[in-house]
Amino acid sequence: LPISESRNYHKRKNIGRPCPYCRRTMIGRCDEDDAYKRGLVATEEHITPRQMGGTDEPINLMIACARCNNLRDTVPFDAFMPFARTVIQKFPDAPIRVLRVALKQYLMDLVAVGSKNHKALNRACSLSLLCVVDALDER
Repeated sequence: LPISESRNYHKRKNIGRPCPYCRRTMIGRCDEDDAYKRGLVATEEHITPRQMGGTDEPINLMIACARCNNLRDTVPFDAFMPFARTVIQKFPDAPIRVLRVALKQYLMDLVAVGSKNHKALNRACSLSLLCVVDALDER
C-alpha cells in the first residue's frame, strides 16, 4: 500500500478502540457541531513531535483521539504518558481547560524535580543547546 493509504488504514483499524491516553472509544469522523464527539475522532499522533525533530515515518506515528492529540501538543511522549495514566484516565471527560491547567502544573513540577538533579539538568541543557545548534545549521 502507498504510505497515505497505509496511514488511513491504520486510522480506520483503530476506530472503536480506546485512545491510548484517555481510554475513550475513538470514532471515525464527526460531521456534527458536537465538541465532545469531535474530540473522539481518531487522529494521527507523532510520538516524537515534528517540532522536536520527529518524522512522518510509520514508526513515529500512533493513533490517539483528537482531544488528547491536541492536549499533548509538543509535550514529549515519555512525559505525557504518566500524566495520561494518572490524571486523564481518571477524569477522561474533564473539560479541556481543566486538563490544560493540570498538565501545565505537572510539567512545572517535573521541571522543579529535574532542576534538583544537576546531572539531569545539565543533560537537558546540553540537549537544548544541540537543538539550537542544529536549527541554526539548517538555515
